[in-house]
Amino acid sequence: MILYFKRFIPLFKWILSGGLAFCVDVTLLFILVEKAHLYYLSAVTLAFLTSATLNYTISGLTIFRNAQHSVRRSYTTFMSVSLVGLLCITVSMFIFVEIFHVHYLISRFFLAATLGVSSFFVHKYFSFKDIGPNSSTTGSN
Repeated sequence: MILYFKRFIPLFKWILSGGLAFCVDVTLLFILVEKAHLYYLSAVTLAFLTSATLNYTISGLTIFRNAQHSVRRSYTTFMSVSLVGLLCITVSMFIFVEIFHVHYLISRFFLAATLGVSSFFVHKYFSFKDIGPNSSTTGSN
């Protein structure tokens, strides 16, 4: 039974590191829009790229320590996958804000809730590909 739950430890770590990165994302988004008066789609792009780099760093150090790829390759893959996520977020933000008139921060929270967990699996299998039974993604920390 314990081994079953150990399989989910990397997912819970991803949620925590992603949560921290998301806090940075939303805080930076708010500051860029409200204080720097940047257009919300430009601000969401800058905030997302900053938080994605933070998330990569945390994930690489704590969750996917035994990644198969070099740091350069895994970062490139991670950011490539993240750019697809950014495209989804930017298009969705535009739809929510401009068409449905939902506040940009509420839209961002909703999108994080819907896209956050799925990104774990995409990054696990593409950015930080497992190398076998000693990989930290199998729960053997």
